[in-house]
Amino acid sequence: MGYQGGCRSVEGRRGWLAPIVALSVIAAVLAAVPGDAYAQSNFAQTAEAARSFTDIDELSADFVADSQAVDSVEALASQAGSLCGDQSEIPVWECESLVALYESTNGRGWTNIGSPWLTNTPCSWTGVECSRGGHVKNLSLPSRNLDGPIPAELGNLAKLQVLSLRSNDLSGAIPAELGSLTNLQRINLNRNGLSGAIPAELG
Repeated sequence: MGYQGGCRSVEGRRGWLAPIVALSVIAAVLAAVPGDAYAQSNFAQTAEAARSFTDIDELSADFVADSQAVDSVEALASQAGSLCGDQSEIPVWECESLVALYESTNGRGWTNIGSPWLTNTPCSWTGVECSRGGHVKNLSLPSRNLDGPIPAELGNLAKLQVLSLRSNDLSGAIPAELGSLTNLQRINLNRNGLSGAIPAELG
């Protein structure tokens, strides 16, 4: 957000940026023929100024993109905190771990989701099963079009017994944090695009 003020000032230059760019073309023509050296010098300086403003304009666009990306991450974090703080079925950190999976694997593009995610009843989300004690016990989302890396936050599901994410488009390495799931009895990550070795922590 902090960059927007600077971006608007650059936007204000666009109205007169085109004539300056045109002058730079004229300067290139004059440089190729004999003539007034002083005039050629002035045109050359104008052309350089045009190139500088063009560079600034490109940098401004980059700043806007970076700023929007930061705002998006902050908004998602805020959403997860609010959602998980408002529910009472499981510990907040377990809820946030599930939300991390949703965001990391393009949850908006998941398929065959009968009960939607990101409601205030995480134990009813498709693929999530909770114990009577109020912890995530099973997480099973096979063939649901999960696309992206497995988030390390899944290592916070301390009571997890079953993790099945087979037949999706998962990528990247298997997080070593999954090795902290001491109650895990079965894990199935087959038929994905995962890379690297199985972490030693998983045994």
